[in-house]
Amino acid sequence: MLADRYGAASAAQLTYTEIDDLLAHFKHLGFKPARKDGRRAVAGSPEAAKARALWISLYHLGVVRDASERALTAFGERQTGKAALQWIRGDWFKVIEALKDWAARPLDRGGAGVDWSSIPGGGDNPRARVLEAQWRRLAALGWAKVDSTFALAGWLQAAGFTAARADQTQLDPETADRAIAHLGQIIRARLQTAKETQT
Repeated sequence: MLADRYGAASAAQLTYTEIDDLLAHFKHLGFKPARKDGRRAVAGSPEAAKARALWISLYHLGVVRDASERALTAFGERQTGKAALQWIRGDWFKVIEALKDWAARPLDRGGAGVDWSSIPGGGDNPRARVLEAQWRRLAALGWAKVDSTFALAGWLQAAGFTAARADQTQLDPETADRAIAHLGQIIRARLQTAKETQT
């Protein structure tokens, strides 16, 4: 192919322009370079994104210790028998429902106590529901002194996540994700401290 196309016996004899042309030709033929790190590409379907968001929420709720794609893949395999998230396809509902059920399970049963119901007057807002569950968890851990959504709203305002008189239901998705990650760090630190004092 090199001889026919470029009159060269080896790729070492090609110019930079010819190498670029050769790579473009291979890509046109469907060639895809191997991933250098040996990992599979991340599953990109909307269902995979939802499962990933739930998995990360469980991590920030202090229920899951490993937020990695590898850990989510292992969970997905236990639910569906498929060894890669890309292969799940029609079984995503099993994974998503299992994650939602796990998050909704009470704390004393290994869950996070997330209430997935619609917020009165606010519709579905899963991020707000995760924040509320985090706040309840922090109250149970002794960090949040008052276990109420009003106290959560006050903390969100004081921490600069919301404007005055706003609450968790009014956060844009990016700000809510930052607040969830912040509270998640506090939860994991409190859980680690509690674990160390028990040993």
